Amino acid sequence: MTLSGPRTFAVLTCCACIFAVFACAPLRPRQVTSVPVSRVKAAREALDVQAKMVRSFITTGRMVIIDTAQRIPATFLCVATRSPFRIKTEITHSWGLPLVNILVKGKQVIINDLYHKRTYNAQLGISGSIAGNLPALDRSVLWSIMRAYPEVMHRGSLSWSDTEQAFVLLSRGKREQIIYLDREGKFPSIVLYPELGLQVKFSDFKVMRQFIYADHIEVTHSEKGSNMQIAIKKIIFNQEIDPEVFK
Repeated sequence: MTLSGPRTFAVLTCCACIFAVFACAPLRPRQVTSVPVSRVKAAREALDVQAKMVRSFITTGRMVIIDTAQRIPATFLCVATRSPFRIKTEITHSWGLPLVNILVKGKQVIINDLYHKRTYNAQLGISGSIAGNLPALDRSVLWSIMRAYPEVMHRGSLSWSDTEQAFVLLSRGKREQIIYLDREGKFPSIVLYPELGLQVKFSDFKVMRQFIYADHIEVTHSEKGSNMQIAIKKIIFNQEIDPEVFK
């Protein structure tokens, strides 16, 4: 299907930012001071604990998607379950116009352009068919952004690097993920995905009944000049979700 026109471009910009699929060079955070060993250990344990604790989430909030051509203010509703892996996101323009619904079920990705009444299909883990040239999509990136807390990628080995002063995940000799802690060495505030060319910032962390999440998330693709900013309005963890939601 040929994609053209400003409205289609806006819809695909939303999708591309959500899925983190533009190829570009990530920003590198400035050098931080040495993090004490005790805080490194606590931060690593928190990453594991948070991943194990969260079986599902429902998130609402605002987002702004910015690129070199336009700025799109929107609201969103996201519902997700870990097992089976499902994420459904509904994005509505701030004027009230429904823009796009994105459904991920297992490896399948279905994107409904509500304005043009068109449907696009892609796959997690391989190049998508949307616009014919999207790079690989990754489930842990999607989960991290919408759950508002970093998820360690499901491949490779994560270890602390004294040189980087960050957690580094290596897979087949390549740095797949780099997780930097905040100034206090308490929360994971910046995550780089070198192979995806993506930077995700988490800020204004909150703790709610042992669940940790960030009130603000910023996704950046520096080379393409693309940026998505998310402000969480409400997030609910581990509520039972009707499977019909994902149909």
